[in-house]
Amino acid sequence: MKRPTDFIESNVNLYKGQLLICDSYLYEIAMARCWEEVAGEGFGQIDYKYMVRSFCPEKTLLDIFGFKMSTVLRLGRVAKIVVFTKDGSPHSLQIPLAVQEAAENVGFPKDKISYFVLEKDKVHAVSDAAVRMARHLSEIQAAIGRSANAST
Repeated sequence: MKRPTDFIESNVNLYKGQLLICDSYLYEIAMARCWEEVAGEGFGQIDYKYMVRSFCPEKTLLDIFGFKMSTVLRLGRVAKIVVFTKDGSPHSLQIPLAVQEAAENVGFPKDKISYFVLEKDKVHAVSDAAVRMARHLSEIQAAIGRSANAST
């Protein structure tokens, strides 16, 4: 598989069908061997079943990604989105947060979005609720308990 085109570099009118978005460096880390787990298909077929795009939050302002994602979803040509990022990366975390926000803004069905992260060479599915919670530190703190707060 060739390196995915950057999400920002494609015109919004080209997005249709199933979209797989990954952070730009995940391709170099593990993309080929993780396709099957993430997309639920055989590796050789991913290129044909998914429009694969990458995004690099370190290079491009996230607002640009979010605005473009909202437009892509509003046009109604995308049926499914798979987001695959590196777990533990503050940059990568921005991608599922922006996809979720864009979907909420335009009414894209949340059950048509799947989130996956790569942590220690293993793929983990992540729920929509977990992505939402990642945006609310007070909820995370309540979930892990006040005793886990190292600053007190």
